[in-house]
Amino acid sequence: MKPEGLRQIYLTKNALGDAAAISIAAGIKELERMDTLHLAENQIGDAGVVALADSMKHLGLTTVVLTRNPFGDAGAVALAAPLAKPEYFERLEWLFLNESNVADTGAAAIMEALLTGGVELNRLALHDNKITDEGAASIASAINKGAGAQTLEFLYLQGNLFTDVGKQKASDACKGKIRVHLGWPPPLGSLAPEDWDR
Repeated sequence: MKPEGLRQIYLTKNALGDAAAISIAAGIKELERMDTLHLAENQIGDAGVVALADSMKHLGLTTVVLTRNPFGDAGAVALAAPLAKPEYFERLEWLFLNESNVADTGAAAIMEALLTGGVELNRLALHDNKITDEGAASIASAINKGAGAQTLEFLYLQGNLFTDVGKQKASDACKGKIRVHLGWPPPLGSLAPEDWDR
């Protein structure tokens, strides 16, 4: 069965684990188009995100929310692979991977993917993860090479494990390009680009 009108799936605040995510992945792989996949606050680990990444890449999703799930770098890297290809995730505007276990390798992979893909991405949430100064440097390097240059407006990085050194690198890279949220107060929409969160 392929429900032609199905455009959104919201299964937030359940107890969905990898097995459930793999089942969802098998189902959505048969669909031709969707707008939103919202699976926040579940128990989805790397195996579940790996399955979802492969199954949802062709759907033209605008919003993917995996907030507060225990996946880490392996899941983020798996998601980054199709994200890097222009033919996949071509309509994606919001990608929320926050409050999970994404660390330096996963964050670097996601940002590197934005050098070639994710051309419509507007908001990327990586806050409250396990990103250290090394990851912050990788994020800064990708931004300096043009990652997210086309449409990325908001990058949420607060609540990670990097020090002021990492924070400064991310801030310098984003200055005048992206509204980066590194703590409180958050960047304000009324500020000029050169005054965004420093």
